[in-house]
Amino acid sequence: MSDTVVDVLLLGATGWSATWIIPALREHKLTYALTSRSGSPSKATEEPTIPFALADDWTREQVVEATQVLPPAKAIVIVFPIKSNSVMQDFVNAYHDRFQHHTRWIQLGSSGIWLSGKNDSESPVDPTNARGQAEQVLLTLNDSAQKRLTTVLNLAGLYGGSRHPINFARKVAPSKEALARKGSLHLIHGIDVAYSIVLAITSESSSPIWSKRWILTDTNMYDWWQLVISFDLPDAKVWAKELMAEYGIRSLPRPIASSPDQGPPQYIDRALDGSAFWKYFNTHPKVGRVDEASDLVEDNGATVSASSNPRAIFDVGEVRAYTPEFASGRVEDLRRRIVQSIGDTPTPPNPFEADKDRFGLTHAKFEHLRKTWATFLEDPDPTVGAEHDSWAARWAHIQTFSHFKAEVEEVELHFIRERPDFDEARRSGRPVIPLLLIHGWPGSFLEFLDVARPLAHPSPSAPSWVPAFDVVIPSHPGYAFSSLPKIRRKAKTSGIAVGNNSGPDGDLLVSDVARIFDKLMIKLGYGKDGYAVQAGDWGSMVCRLMAIHFPERVKAVHLNFIPAPPSSLSIPILSSIAPPGSMMRSFLKAIPGSGLVGSLLSTLAALPVNVPRRWWLSDFLISNRPTSILGYLARLNWSLFGRLLNQGPLLTERESNNIARGITFQESGSSYASMHGTRPTTLGLAMASSPLAQLAWIGEKFYAWTDEAPSDSEILTSLTLWWCTDTMPRSLYPYRNRPPLGAQSVIGRPENFIKCPTGHSDHPKEIMPSPKKWIEGTCNLKWYRVHSSGGHFAAMEKPDLFVEDMRDCFGSIYPIHNTKEVA
Repeated sequence: MSDTVVDVLLLGATGWSATWIIPALREHKLTYALTSRSGSPSKATEEPTIPFALADDWTREQVVEATQVLPPAKAIVIVFPIKSNSVMQDFVNAYHDRFQHHTRWIQLGSSGIWLSGKNDSESPVDPTNARGQAEQVLLTLNDSAQKRLTTVLNLAGLYGGSRHPINFARKVAPSKEALARKGSLHLIHGIDVAYSIVLAITSESSSPIWSKRWILTDTNMYDWWQLVISFDLPDAKVWAKELMAEYGIRSLPRPIASSPDQGPPQYIDRALDGSAFWKYFNTHPKVGRVDEASDLVEDNGATVSASSNPRAIFDVGEVRAYTPEFASGRVEDLRRRIVQSIGDTPTPPNPFEADKDRFGLTHAKFEHLRKTWATFLEDPDPTVGAEHDSWAARWAHIQTFSHFKAEVEEVELHFIRERPDFDEARRSGRPVIPLLLIHGWPGSFLEFLDVARPLAHPSPSAPSWVPAFDVVIPSHPGYAFSSLPKIRRKAKTSGIAVGNNSGPDGDLLVSDVARIFDKLMIKLGYGKDGYAVQAGDWGSMVCRLMAIHFPERVKAVHLNFIPAPPSSLSIPILSSIAPPGSMMRSFLKAIPGSGLVGSLLSTLAALPVNVPRRWWLSDFLISNRPTSILGYLARLNWSLFGRLLNQGPLLTERESNNIARGITFQESGSSYASMHGTRPTTLGLAMASSPLAQLAWIGEKFYAWTDEAPSDSEILTSLTLWWCTDTMPRSLYPYRNRPPLGAQSVIGRPENFIKCPTGHSDHPKEIMPSPKKWIEGTCNLKWYRVHSSGGHFAAMEKPDLFVEDMRDCFGSIYPIHNTKEVA
């Protein structure tokens, strides 16, 4: 125990309350010490704590002994409840006898000690409430002559940071009947709890706050029915309106009960007036009404703007460290299934297959992976294999990264974060760029493990212009360790499951994922200065919508997958002789039938976006043996037709080959997406029933979509992760809302053009590569690089090229460079 006098001794403030109180003490330059039951470091600040506890059945001797570990303090804030009158008295007296100096005592209590009806700080409390009676003992010990001042701050419902009123609402109103029984709610934000403590600590000894208890609220009374409507909780919102109709209530909040026989549903049962404390100090709470707030102060004290929807304020929970784990026995169960399958009758080969893969995964590759998978899973030594050629070694490698979870809306979102050395960046002048890496299907965070650390930590010898990245790698909702959004059931209907998102059944759309990922980045501290995004496959659509919907934060993007359509058709000669607004254009519009002609021209102009590539391109642009007169003219480089249709110069040989590859994929390699979108339940049941089904379905993609086949261990690590987290069946449902013609019919539309600076890396074995000219029609292309190798999984296949591309691309197009460290 130290003899140094601290300004404030916080008894039991190591968790949620400490996240608000300690920053306030620091701001006012007040020294402090912390206690906890175990003496473990504070959960909020990781500072050391003094082991200290009191029990309500302790004798005076036990209480006196317990106080011996406490340091002298000018003010003591008791956060935990004391429910024994004698323990309260013995504790205060024992501490006073030890130090004999002026001490201010502040007990944080609960507003639950007041009964129904209207109450203020002067109203009598429940005489049977042990906590309230012990607090009253503390107030009687107030004696300025004895250098002892005492007060009690009775707090309303606490919220802020990880505690969200919208989550309270979900718990207290799981049914219409439960909501009918709910009356009032009183709240106070953690910021204002800390504010009130500082006001009390720094007040004069003659202040009337001493020897009294004070109700502490944000000065408002909330009606639960009004809150669930304001928070836009689907079921509860309907229930509240139905209850209003059933009980003849025309407006909210409901009237306050004026007699004991009045209460919910027709009346509010209790109202607390928490304004007196604030009035005395001639101030008001820092955080306003919970259902009208325009700003939210986050855990780190930063203020961020909230949307017009009050729900947006309360749908990002606390970011917490997470250790990846599977349900007990999942890996061993998987190994047993694989071993058992090897002993069964071998899977017969396809008689038409021969040694070709045009029908999918070959029998030889399937059998090889099946047998290798069993061996891959059985080695328990995580150190075996320099190339991580066992599951144990791969799993140990995965665990070396910093994993986190945060509740965003209704998703428990898993992500990896690799933070750069901000001190080194400041010393060297190295720019730091926050970078969100988004995987696709059938990918996962595994795709980016080999690039995360090189991106975050460039070599000390690297030039100062080479950026360091604050790398964030989320798992899509439903993938790996991220949950799916919650679903509910339509009341009084067929029982169809629906959710709270934007899809036809409230299911999750790409735009919902974009919103969720943006909220994650705001939570991580990038709501003001913004961030960059990189993506491929399904993630490229998420990235595109993030750039479109949140342009104030998404500063630049890089995509390795842009299945762009040809440019929209137009006839430049018409614009030359009849520009918009000219007399000629007016004359043409006046011709009978010109409106129909204009409509037909508009339809024609959009053909490249709205029809499959094969229909538009035919063989005359992609074959060395053109079958039409236009093909011969194109090969002769007579580009009149291209110019008339605004299609730009003739495709290069590489671009022609790429287009042919994309058409082949659309016609013979994309049926999986149709199956995902039309029969996700059927396919999900089949895949969830057999790891070998997943091996065939997913393993084929790793072979077909890559330039060089990944190692067995890379494929098997993904398969093991997907099986043990039930990712496969959960990953299928978003395909229900996939456009029939795929991404090209979406990204080619003007409203989906990416306006922020965009980069693109062209890999020869991408499944749907596009010519540069076409890509320019879908985004503000500022950086472009052609590679001679690589396929669909750019980061996994070519990690060195990927890291180089990220540094060069964002080093040149990202508009804001700084070295400021964020939470």
